[in-house]
Amino acid sequence: MLNNEQCWRAVENRDATQDGRFFYGVITTGVYCRPSCPSRRPLIKNVRFYETSAEAERDGLRPCLRCRPTADSKVNPSSERVGQVCRYIEKHSDEPLKLDELAALVGMNRFHLQRVFKSVVGLTPKQYLDAVRLKQLKKGLKEADDVAEAVYGAGYGSSSRVYEKADTRLGMTPNQYRHGGRGVKITHATIRLRSASSRSAPPIAGSASCSSGTLARAYCE
Repeated sequence: MLNNEQCWRAVENRDATQDGRFFYGVITTGVYCRPSCPSRRPLIKNVRFYETSAEAERDGLRPCLRCRPTADSKVNPSSERVGQVCRYIEKHSDEPLKLDELAALVGMNRFHLQRVFKSVVGLTPKQYLDAVRLKQLKKGLKEADDVAEAVYGAGYGSSSRVYEKADTRLGMTPNQYRHGGRGVKITHATIRLRSASSRSAPPIAGSASCSSGTLARAYCE
């Protein structure tokens, strides 16, 4: 038997650990939800609790389109919506995308999407968009007729923004990346190691070196 007080506390906290254990219906809207539903919290006087979705539907309620209470409870509906946003970003990375637009796409507010997206992906939507554009830029630099075509084709508004972050994103200028790192100088360091088998053993010289052309070409793969 359900404890209404505990159920309501789970709804107030949007407790995902209770998903699948019970459902709550909102008589004023005619829908029923899982406890973690991100929809606006209803007034408790309008809420009914059910052990199964079938009970809620017998009361004339329909499944919520936001939290999808009849979907597999092991599949986090928020993760599914984050996946939708990821696919949308990947498909429209060459367009100016706003957080409000992405949030509306999956029925969230911008703050909830920002928080959930970061928890699932490990990046904010903007950071994910930047990563997708960088991937497209790298591909475009190898395939496009010139740097400008690659830059604008990847969705960047201007080439200056790309050059500002080229060192940290590409490790070289876009033009150098386009030509496989030609002319890029890569330094190396030499360290002296002491044998672990004997403290008195003489240091062993070791170094990590490679021709700059080889390393640069590997970097551009």
